[in-house]
Amino acid sequence: MDTPAKEDRYAALRIVAAYAVVAALWIYFSDHALEFLGGDPRFLVRISVIKGFAFIVVTGALLYQLITRHLRRTRLISEELLKSRGLVNSLIEGTTDAIYLKDLQGRYLLFNSAAAAITGRDAGSVIGMDDTAVFSAEEAALIMERDRGIMNENRVMTFEERLTAASGEQRTFLVTKGPVRDAAGTVVGLFGISRDITERKRAGEELRALSRRIELILNSTGEGIYGVDLEGRVTFVNAAGARMLGWEPEELTGRSSHATWHHSRSDGTALPAGECRLNDVLRNGVASSVERDVFWRKDGSSFPVEFTSVPIWDKDALSGGVVTFRDITVRLAEEEEKRRLEGQFRQAQKMEAIGHLAGGVAHDFNNILTAIVGYASILRLKLAAEHPSLEYIDQLLASASKAANLTRSLLAFSRKQVINPVPVDINVIVLSMKKILVRVIGEDIGCTVRAAGAPLIVKCDRGQIEHVLMNLATNARDAMPQGGSLSISTEETEIDERFVQAHQYGAPGRYALVTVSDSGTGMEKSTVDRIFEPFFTTKDVGKGTGLGLAMVYGTIKQHGGFINVYSEPGIGTSFKLYLPLASTFGPVEELPSQAGLAMGSETILLVEDDSTVRQVTASLLQMFGYRLIEAEDAEAAVGLFRQHSDTVQLVISDVIMPKLSGKDLYDRLKQINPRVKFLFVSGYTADILLQKGLGNEEIGFLSKPLQPEVLSRKIREILDS
Repeated sequence: MDTPAKEDRYAALRIVAAYAVVAALWIYFSDHALEFLGGDPRFLVRISVIKGFAFIVVTGALLYQLITRHLRRTRLISEELLKSRGLVNSLIEGTTDAIYLKDLQGRYLLFNSAAAAITGRDAGSVIGMDDTAVFSAEEAALIMERDRGIMNENRVMTFEERLTAASGEQRTFLVTKGPVRDAAGTVVGLFGISRDITERKRAGEELRALSRRIELILNSTGEGIYGVDLEGRVTFVNAAGARMLGWEPEELTGRSSHATWHHSRSDGTALPAGECRLNDVLRNGVASSVERDVFWRKDGSSFPVEFTSVPIWDKDALSGGVVTFRDITVRLAEEEEKRRLEGQFRQAQKMEAIGHLAGGVAHDFNNILTAIVGYASILRLKLAAEHPSLEYIDQLLASASKAANLTRSLLAFSRKQVINPVPVDINVIVLSMKKILVRVIGEDIGCTVRAAGAPLIVKCDRGQIEHVLMNLATNARDAMPQGGSLSISTEETEIDERFVQAHQYGAPGRYALVTVSDSGTGMEKSTVDRIFEPFFTTKDVGKGTGLGLAMVYGTIKQHGGFINVYSEPGIGTSFKLYLPLASTFGPVEELPSQAGLAMGSETILLVEDDSTVRQVTASLLQMFGYRLIEAEDAEAAVGLFRQHSDTVQLVISDVIMPKLSGKDLYDRLKQINPRVKFLFVSGYTADILLQKGLGNEEIGFLSKPLQPEVLSRKIREILDS
């Protein structure tokens, strides 16, 4: 396309050409016309003059047109140039970016108001000066070196630059610089545009820091967190969530959460997308919480979760949701363990309460038995050997003995029976019991006894442990009516903290383990949970009291051990008895013979709040030849003892009484006469002395019901000591 200058030249040439043609034709035809006319030379001169004037007029008119056209175009160009220059100045001065021009020597040719505001230098003081007039020497040197490089490379460059602003603050600028060329393309200077991006950079850095903090928070939590769009596609997932699901975080982005890990129920059946719990969030914008659900891992395994989902709003539009979930496998196991421990605790409380009840019943029953045995014994001693009533009295005493055994079983369960623990090898007890157990269980049941190769020394009451084995063997026999096998084995075992935590019983240490197993009918779990309760039995009416295993439980507990029972219907039952090992070994003490009566004549103070027991005991003591002073309670005993302190040589007293206890009575009477001797009796056992603060080896003790022979010898033993 032709430029305006070329168009003007073409127009001028056309006018000049037309003028030359017209002038040539005019001269040619006018001269020929004059030659044709001929005539007076003066006339020809006048015609030539007129022709000359006409040529001058035509030439002047033509020049006028050319000059007028040129002036009009020049004026229009000047007006357009002024408009363009005003627009450019408006753009340069109206922008907030610093705009400037430099010559080849780096001197400023243009410096807009934005540049002046940023640097604090007005344009008038900068134009014609280089960067040393605007910036510090160090900054100016760097700027001028970079400018020379840009002009030498002859290309436009954009970069960030930190400079000192008018406020003295270091600020960051986004700078675009490039060469300025003349019409011939020669570089004649440099232009520059600088934009202050300090706040934008600061905001970007804060945004990146915030993003890093959010990412750190998301990845530091142990809970899984992921986001979804309105289609349920994953937009982000934290490290914990990806780890729980078995994926890498980048693998999950863009996947459907429902199709990837929320596609099935806990039973494995497919979960339709319409039933996905995220629908409330993604469709209605309503937050929801689910206490129990199941998610599926990449490998196809599942795990229980609880999760919370909340909507994400972009202004007023719902844009997706965020889900927080946690693996509740451990929590469910802990809850199950807690329920199990609570059940064990309730069972222990129930057993403890039953133990207290059993002890109380045994105490009261022993008082009754004391009267029965006492009066029956007095009758037997007073009747002649051939008296026909002796048979009935013997039956009465035999029945009373069975009743006494029943109370001992109750006290065994409540762990209040008298025991005589000595170091003994448990292997010796088990091996010595084999012959007896074979006779008890019968020929149709095979009996196997395996003892450990090394001695297993435990501190125990041999008679009580034998009774435990007898009870377990009897129960095993009853569980195998068609025959079977019974095995008893011993071994050493060690229990550590992990065992205690896993089984919730026992204490760390070395134990002798006695295992009694049968191949009988076995028991349901509900039965196993109750077998140690007194009076609970699975046997028919009249075939069991329900106290055998209660006694076993109490005996093992009193020896510092514990019991574990495993049983399944149709498989059999196994009892594991843990007894703590002792470090020394000694012989079993023999009990002294209790045959015959021991007589005496000393004065005894009898203190008993139960009138029936007091009367029968008084009758026995008088029968033994002793002088007697009776007191119905401890307060009365103190008064009577003050009166007869010189003659009373022995005090026989109950332990638990109203008003003053046996301990209070002991302390008061010892203050009056320190030499007086004591024999305590109780429906409880010897442990009651320790419980009541009477742990003195010089104090005698007997459990009710009182046997006449045992009572007479115990009195004689104390008085003669």
